[in-house]
This record gives sequence, C-alpha cells and structure tokens, in this order.
Amino acid sequence: MFSGKTTWLIEYTKTLPKDSYRIFKPNIDTRYATHAIVTHNGQSLPAHSIDHLKPSIPPLSKKIKTILIDELNFFTFETIAPHIQKQLKLGRNIVGVGLFYDSYKQPFGSTLKLSKIAHCTEELMSTCDNCGQKTARHSYRKIRTKKQIAIGAGESYGPSCDNCWNILAISSSKHIP
Repeated sequence: MFSGKTTWLIEYTKTLPKDSYRIFKPNIDTRYATHAIVTHNGQSLPAHSIDHLKPSIPPLSKKIKTILIDELNFFTFETIAPHIQKQLKLGRNIVGVGLFYDSYKQPFGSTLKLSKIAHCTEELMSTCDNCGQKTARHSYRKIRTKKQIAIGAGESYGPSCDNCWNILAISSSKHIP
C-alpha cells in the first residue's frame, strides 16, 4: 500500500518495445478506473480488466511478449497460476505486482505463493504513517470490516512498518465509529 507498485509497473513498460505487452488488472479494482491501472498520484495506462474470481487471459497476438498484471493479491493462486503457466509455455514473460499480506498480516491472494516460484522478486516499501521510516511493508485499516478484501485507497488504508503495525492497527480501530 503506497509503496509504488503500480508506479513501478508503469515505469517498467517504458523499457519494453511499444505494442509488445498487455496489462491486465482484476475487475474488482475499480478505485480509479475500470480499464486502466492508475497510481495514487494519477498516472495511468490502459489495462484489460479480467474477472478476479475466474481469471482468463484472452488469446493474444504473437507480438505480445510480456504480460503485466496489477494487483495480483485480488486473484487466488489456484485460479491465476494456470493462466500464468500457460503464458510462460507460450514463451511470454510475466510481470506482476501485488501485496504479500493483507491489513491483518495474513497472506493475501496469490502474490506470496507466486513470489516463491518467480524467477525474481522485489519488495517495495512505503513510509510508515507512525514513525516516518521507509520500512513500511504492511498496511493497516482505517475502516472497520472483517472482510479480507475491502477496496479502498488512502481513506481506507495506511502504510505501516513491522514495529508500528500494532500501534496503528489498534489506534485506528478505536477512532472509527
């Protein structure tokens, strides 16, 4: 949350030949746009929205060499991994971004499992809302809900380091009606 994952993905596209990639995102992520990936500061690129419960990557032209997936955490490993494996067998590169953990520090969707079998991974960190250090690898909720998935941005979530997570998670839940 707020670590620059989507910004990183958009920047990565600049290293790829034009028209050699397709971007996909889960249809559940409608925070800023339904057919674009959008950063918290408004940068965007067109993206194809796919069903987060039954994802499917449509047939693509042979000129597509790279598939980029935003918000991997909204897909389960069991539903997205077969499509990724199929695209890898077709010789395509897969680049994905997503949260490893939810706001309760529990594994979130497919991201953690996919990272274990990925060729390489990079963990981005944000600035902790409490201590100000750029060591935030978790998010905490500013809203009350027990659901694992609650779509939101800065009004609903904030970044937290390991040391401050309990402080932020507990103090934010006390002030929410």
